[in-house]
Amino acid sequence: MDAMSYEHMMRRAFHCGRSWDIGADADIYRKLERANTLLTAKNWLAPIEEREHDYLNAAIVVSQYVEEAISKAILEIGQNEKVIILKSLLEKLSMQNDKAIIDEVIEKALDIFVELDLEIR
Repeated sequence: MDAMSYEHMMRRAFHCGRSWDIGADADIYRKLERANTLLTAKNWLAPIEEREHDYLNAAIVVSQYVEEAISKAILEIGQNEKVIILKSLLEKLSMQNDKAIIDEVIEKALDIFVELDLEIR
């Protein structure tokens, strides 16, 4: 998954342009990507504890923004069979700091947002 998929998902949920305040900015996701890369780097000078801390912080930030976006979309679309899927994605995301799970939730939510024609403004 790429950072722009994250931004597009956020922008569709909030019907907005690029906005750091509500998390609709690819750079927020890129911070998680960088932290993940550094976490697994073998020859990095920073101690592993510091790298783990940076990764955890970035993962929590992205997860919280994604959770807010999905929750907003659920309220907006009302009664729809996709709400069940979105709620299951929220459950999957809760208490998760694994980038692979975060990526999976973002990709599935974006697919649903596109299918429901949630527009970027």
